[in-house]
Amino acid sequence: MFEYLVPVVEIQIGDFLVRRTVELRLVTGRANPVDRARIVLPVQGLDPSVVELDAPVQIRAGYREKGLWPLFTGTVCDLAWSQQVRLLCKDRMDSLRSVRITQAFVDATPKDVVSKVLDVAGVTNRQISDSVQDRRHYYVLSGQNAIESIRLVNRSWGLEDWAFFFSPEPDGGFWWGPWEESPRNQDGEVLRLEHGKNILELTPFNRERRGVVQTIFLPYLRHSQLVRVRDMRFWKRDVLVRAERIFHHVTEKKARTTIEWTLVSWS
Repeated sequence: MFEYLVPVVEIQIGDFLVRRTVELRLVTGRANPVDRARIVLPVQGLDPSVVELDAPVQIRAGYREKGLWPLFTGTVCDLAWSQQVRLLCKDRMDSLRSVRITQAFVDATPKDVVSKVLDVAGVTNRQISDSVQDRRHYYVLSGQNAIESIRLVNRSWGLEDWAFFFSPEPDGGFWWGPWEESPRNQDGEVLRLEHGKNILELTPFNRERRGVVQTIFLPYLRHSQLVRVRDMRFWKRDVLVRAERIFHHVTEKKARTTIEWTLVSWS
């Protein structure tokens, strides 16, 4: 863990690079596969012909002399020009809402159905699970969009801890599968948050084994990753948790990351 000072944010809108932001709010989570970024920019120096609806957006963030991490790749979905420019952006997953599938499948596995959905949606850069699942003699998609179709497959086959998402890197692909196989269920070193060092606020887990922790801005943290939390006020040992939803909030003077998590195990 390195020392965190003033954060650096770079926002690429089309070919236009913005290095000064008033505010950035980004939400990403397992339950809602569409990442959302709300951006407030100073109007000075912005080109209205570039900052427009459907413009591609890439966000990188980090700290001086520490590097930048890809935080978001998507498009502008809504914007308002005034004394400041306000943008709502959604990641590549949002484009799957406009793709609808009507098809019957015979003797099909979940992988067969999801593969077809992604084919129709034009998603070629993808990694989907090879986990063995039962075949359905007959299965129908009747006009659901691509996101609804994948969710329906998960419910129909009882794939309770499966998720799907696009990686935030500009060339990042699509993932669908169980959390145990996810590239975010990483091996090796796990991020550690500790009271008195980098925990700012902590709500310990409830009966549903869920809690919330606020910490310094961690642009490299993704939902579905594991985190160790140590707070002797509540527990006498570390707890291992999984990030379910992450909120990044960055202003010109302050940056925070808030994590909604579920308990995985006692360390």
